[in-house]
Amino acid sequence: MNNKIKRYLISTTAHLGDFIWATSAIAILKQTFPNIKITVLAPKSISELIINNPVVDDVIYISYSSNDLKSKIKRLFLSITLTIQIFFKNFDTAIILDSSRISVIISKLAMIQNIVGGDLYPFGYNFENPISKYSTHVVNLHKNQDFIHASMRFQTIIKSYMNTSNNAIPVLPDSSKYRQKALELIRNSNKIVILLCIKGSENTSHIYNIKNFKNIIDILNKKFSNLDFYIVGTKQDFNYAQQLTTIKNVYNICGKTSLLQLRELCKLSKLLISLDTGTIHLAATTNINIISLHGASSYKNTGPMSYMSYPIYHNTNCSPCFYKRFVKNIGCQTYPNPKCLAGIAPKEIADKAIKILENNLNE
Repeated sequence: MNNKIKRYLISTTAHLGDFIWATSAIAILKQTFPNIKITVLAPKSISELIINNPVVDDVIYISYSSNDLKSKIKRLFLSITLTIQIFFKNFDTAIILDSSRISVIISKLAMIQNIVGGDLYPFGYNFENPISKYSTHVVNLHKNQDFIHASMRFQTIIKSYMNTSNNAIPVLPDSSKYRQKALELIRNSNKIVILLCIKGSENTSHIYNIKNFKNIIDILNKKFSNLDFYIVGTKQDFNYAQQLTTIKNVYNICGKTSLLQLRELCKLSKLLISLDTGTIHLAATTNINIISLHGASSYKNTGPMSYMSYPIYHNTNCSPCFYKRFVKNIGCQTYPNPKCLAGIAPKEIADKAIKILENNLNE
């Protein structure tokens, strides 16, 4: 490895969970060469996790847009601007941790000397990345990525290129200054706080009937008399979550926390029950117990990086379906009630939650 290489561009253009996983790989890079300068290419929506992050020196934000013609034209002009911006940063190396085609092309057009990436898309099935040919250093990845955690894929790329065996966990900015804000959200200090994340991203298979969440709450309320439930999510989730607030000890705080405030709220809570969303990965950086529901993706690939994680996954004949959805363009055949999640009974989730809570009460 050429020790004169000092400026690295790390492409992490996916969303919350992917960035959190990527920080474990970036931390390895920092451990190996502490004096290099690391710039991440990332969406602005996660800026709160980038600013003051100990393993990130700078950031270049990339914008997302819809797929209509106007948006595609706008995206083209933004890509040109981004290429020029990256060119003048004089990066020695670009490391592509995500599966972004545009990141590789922009790095090539920006004349970055070393472009590092994996040889497979993260969907398994030995499906080769068609743009890996533009990389100057291609890292050979395991041929089935469906049951290997994504963070391991990111770390493998870094470790192979840097020729290191260092290990690291995700690194986030200090969130302790948001603790008071998190405390102000808790209505009853004498109650055990349970967090619920009940809605996945739009147009995905991360859907679990809201009536199931009501059943889970009812079972837990019959077992324990000292629980309060707080529904977390984005402001777009607020109206959807309101359906559960007819239950007296359920509070809807969707859109009322920043990412770091939510992280502090996780530290004050005993349990998170959630779909496979970015929230579980943020929570995994704290000491909260996590019950995560997986269907479209295997928990072995996208589950929380936490020893306090209790994933629930029923391996149906159509899951995991990332390959079918993104490569073959085959949508969920049972949408909007995907059978991979519909087959998970509320009682199964509630029983696991009861066991976790009872163990905590006995400590």
